[in-house]
Amino acid sequence: ASLSLDIFTTLAKAEFCNGNVTEVGKYVDKILNQNLPIKEKADAFCVKISSCIFLEGEFANGMDVGLKALLLLGVEFPKKITKLTHAREIIKTKYMLKGLCIDGLSHHPTMEDENRLIAMNIMDRLTLSAYAANPYLFVLIVLKMVQWSVSYGVSKYSSMAFVCYGLLLCGVMSDIEGGDKFAKAGLSILERFGANDMESKVLFMYAGFVSHWTEPGHLTYKYFLRAYEVGMQTGNIDWAMFSLRTSNNTALMIGKPLACIEKECKSCIELMHEYKQKMTTNLLRPVWQFVLNLMGESDDPKVLSGSVMQQEELMKNCNQNEFRALRNVTLFYRLWAAFCFEDFDLAGKLVWDIQDINQTNRSTTLVWRCAFLEGLVAYTLFQRNKSYKWKAHATKKTSKVREWLKKGTVDCNHLLLILEAEMAVLKGEKVLAKQKYDAAITTSARAGFIHDRALANERAGEYMLESGDKYLAFHYLSSAIQFYSKWGAKAKVEHLLYKHQNLLSEYPTSVIDKRIERRQTWIISNRRGSFIRLN
Repeated sequence: ASLSLDIFTTLAKAEFCNGNVTEVGKYVDKILNQNLPIKEKADAFCVKISSCIFLEGEFANGMDVGLKALLLLGVEFPKKITKLTHAREIIKTKYMLKGLCIDGLSHHPTMEDENRLIAMNIMDRLTLSAYAANPYLFVLIVLKMVQWSVSYGVSKYSSMAFVCYGLLLCGVMSDIEGGDKFAKAGLSILERFGANDMESKVLFMYAGFVSHWTEPGHLTYKYFLRAYEVGMQTGNIDWAMFSLRTSNNTALMIGKPLACIEKECKSCIELMHEYKQKMTTNLLRPVWQFVLNLMGESDDPKVLSGSVMQQEELMKNCNQNEFRALRNVTLFYRLWAAFCFEDFDLAGKLVWDIQDINQTNRSTTLVWRCAFLEGLVAYTLFQRNKSYKWKAHATKKTSKVREWLKKGTVDCNHLLLILEAEMAVLKGEKVLAKQKYDAAITTSARAGFIHDRALANERAGEYMLESGDKYLAFHYLSSAIQFYSKWGAKAKVEHLLYKHQNLLSEYPTSVIDKRIERRQTWIISNRRGSFIRLN
C-alpha cells in the first residue's frame, strides 16, 4: 500500500509539472478517496492546491481544498473575518515577537511535531491563493505560521512565513524597515535548512513584496531572474513561471527597452503555454498588450485590446472568477495607457475603480507606481475643472509617495520630484516647478529610468508651453520625444509629434541645444503620423 501511495503521489507531481490537469486530478483523487491518515494524504492535498491555483486559475477551489486538509489536522480559521479579528492576531503576534532577536530567528529551535509540520506545509501552499482571492484570510494564515514558528520551533516553511510577515509589515503596517528585517530573517532560515525546493518561491515573495521597498528596481529584477532559474532547476515550474512573469512587469517599471520586453513576453507566453500555466499567462497578458500599445502595435493605444488580449473579455473573466488581483493589474495598465495618451476623463474614472489595489495587490510595486499615476491624473484634472476632490486626492498621493521615500523606497525619489513639480505648477510657482522638473530629469537619468526621464521632460514642456515660454517648451518636449523614442514608445512619440507639430516646426536646428538636436530629427507631416526628415 505504501509503495502504491508513493507511485500515485509521484505520478501526480510529474503530471503537475507537465501541466496535465486531468491526470493530476485522476491520481490525486485516488489517494484522497482512500481511508488513509492525513499525513499520508498531505502531499496529494498540496499537489491539488497547486493544480487549482496555477493550472486552473481557481483560487477559491484551491483554498477550499487547503482549508479542508487543515480541518483534518485540527486547524480552523474563522469563516467571518473582521478588523477586530485581524487586530487581535496582529497584537498577539507582535507580543510573541517582542524581545526576540530578529537576526537570531534562524538559530531558533527546530519544529519537531509531525502534524504541525504537515499543517505548515499546507498553509505555505495556501499563501498565494489566499493573497489573490481572500486577502483577509491571507493575513491570518501568515500570522498563524509566524506564531507557530516562535512557539514550536522553525522549519523550512518558516522561511515563507517570515517573508510574508515582512510583506504584511511593509504593505499593511507601513513598517518598511521591520518588514525588510523579518523577510531577511526568512531568507536566513531558508539557508539554514538548505531547502532548495523552497528557494524559488521564497525568493519570489521577497523580491515581489519586500525588497523593492528598500532596494533599486534593477536589483529586484535580478532576484526574479534568479528565482526563475532555481525554480526550473528544482522542478518548481509554477513559481519559475510566476517569477518570469513578474520579471517582465518589473522590467517595464524600471524602463527597460520596450522591444526587449516585448520579445521576452512573447517567449514567456510560449513557455507558459507549454507548461499549461493558465494563471501566470493571464497575469502577463496586460503587461504585454500595454507594451505593444506603446510600440504602436494596436488600433487604439488607450485600450488593452489587440493581438494578445481583449480588454473586456479579460475583465469579464476576472469578475466571474473573483480574480481581483488580475482585475487590478489590468486596471493599472489601463490607467497608465489613458494617462500616457491623455484621455483624462477615462483616467479619472479608472482612478476611482482601482482604489482597492492596496488590498488586492498588497505590497507590490504596483501600489506605489499606481499612487504616482493617480497623483498625476489628479493634478491634471484639478487644473482642468478646479474640483477640490482632485486637489485633495493629488495631495494625499503626493504625501504617500513622500512617506515611502522617507522610509527608504529609493525608486520613489524622482517620482516625488515630479509630483512636487506638479504641486508647484498648481500654486503658480514657475521657478520652483522648473527646479523640481530638472531635478526629476537628473535623478531619473542617474537611476536609469528612461521612461520617467521622458515623462519629466514632457510634463515640464507642457507647463512651459502653457506659461508662454516656447523656447523652453521646445527644449523639454524635444528631449521627451528623444527619450520616448529611445525607450521604443513609437505610439507615444507619434502622439507628441502630432500634438506639438506647430511648436516643433518653429525652431530651426541652429537654435536648439546640439546635444538634443543630434537625435531630434523628426517632425510630423500629416494627421496619420507619417514623418519627414529635417534638412
